[in-house]
Amino acid sequence: MEILNLKNSILQKNKSEGFTLIELLIAVTILSLTIILVGQFLINVTRVYWGSNSARSGQQNVRVAMETISRYVRQARKATWTDTNGDLVKDTLNLTVKDESAVDYNISFARRARQHPNNPSVFINVIEMSMNPGGIVNQPLTSKDVNIRTFDITYSPGVPVILNITIAADIENYQDTLLERGASGQSRIQMTTAAALKGQYY
Repeated sequence: MEILNLKNSILQKNKSEGFTLIELLIAVTILSLTIILVGQFLINVTRVYWGSNSARSGQQNVRVAMETISRYVRQARKATWTDTNGDLVKDTLNLTVKDESAVDYNISFARRARQHPNNPSVFINVIEMSMNPGGIVNQPLTSKDVNIRTFDITYSPGVPVILNITIAADIENYQDTLLERGASGQSRIQMTTAAALKGQYY
């Protein structure tokens, strides 16, 4: 009888310890869902971070090009704008600038299609600068990670003549797909500025 009581007490003890299969399944399910939610949160935070970095880098890239073009426009005495639909050279701004010795030289800014460095079958539009004399030929002002969609010049008549410059670009990655849009949710950058020709004051 004592043996039977001992056996029953051991069985009772074993029943009260441990987990049932259903309890284990519920615990594993809750743990899996928690890991998935935390992982998804970390992935989204990383995407926003890198996307915001890409947007800032793209904006800086376009801003530097815009400031360079504006600086030379303010020094120019003549400007001509060519809007074409060619395969390689699409839009060109030609400027005639006087240097300190009152000698004219030419500067041009062109939106030109270039092969992507990581994917030769893909063409990305960049803005390039050439200067003659000066030996600068097709010097890129924008990165091949920023695809220039619009490079446009409009004139505001008067004295001085004002050039309205617009540059719009898409942020691209090395596989020619849009990068994450960042916190702002945008993948396109557009900047517009106005610069007056100096030529009327010569």
